Amino acid sequence: DGAAVDWFGRSVAISGDTVVVGACFDDDKGSAYVFTTASVEFIAIEASMGEDFFNAAFWMSPNSIIYRSCPSCSEVSQNVYYKRITRRRAFKPYYYIFNNWRSCDNLLNEDFELYSTYLDALQSVNKWLFCNYDDASVGFPRDCGPTGLVTNQWNSIATDIYPENHGCVSSSICGSCSETTKDGKAVNFYMELMKSDLPLYVTTWDQVVELYDGGSS
Repeated sequence: DGAAVDWFGRSVAISGDTVVVGACFDDDKGSAYVFTTASVEFIAIEASMGEDFFNAAFWMSPNSIIYRSCPSCSEVSQNVYYKRITRRRAFKPYYYIFNNWRSCDNLLNEDFELYSTYLDALQSVNKWLFCNYDDASVGFPRDCGPTGLVTNQWNSIATDIYPENHGCVSSSICGSCSETTKDGKAVNFYMELMKSDLPLYVTTWDQVVELYDGGSS
C-alpha cells in the first residue's frame, strides 16, 4: 500500500501512542493501518559495540530516534530524544553522538529534532529550540536545551583532541573509552527498533540494505 496510487499516508490520525494511517485507494476500497508504540522497543546500545553496528542499527530505527538517559544530569537533560529528519552523507551517527557533536549536515530543526519525551518525538510537538556545536571532543548534546543554553551536560568517549575543524571531519574513533558527561555522570543510550528487528545483529550498512530490499539498491 505504499504505492503512489494507493495514497498511503494521505490521512493520519494520532491518539496517545496509537497512529492510524489511511491508504484511501488501496484495492479501490481503501484501508487503514493501526500502529502503536507497543510494536517498538528501545534496546540499550554502547559505544563498545562499534561504529558499524551503531550506525547500521540507527538507520534501521523506524523513526531514526536515539534516546539518551542521564538520571543525574540537570532536569532538562535527563531524557533527550534525538530524531533524525534528513539523510546526509556527512552525518555519521556514532561519531556525532559519542565523540564530536558537529553542525555539518546536523542542524537543529533542519536535519534533526530534539525532544524531552518519546511521545513528543512521535508527534513532532514541543521541539527543543536551541543547539550549539563544533567543539573538538565534545559529544551529544553539547549545550542544547529546550529553550536555551544548558551547559556541561554533554558526553564524549574521546581520549584525544581533534584539531579545530568546523566543517566535515573524518570518523576515526578512539578505542577504550567510558560513556560519561563532562562532569563524569553516567549516561545510557537506547536505540529505537521494531520488535521484529531486535534479534538481528548487523555490522555493515550493506547488510541493512540486504535486510530491507534484498540488496537491490
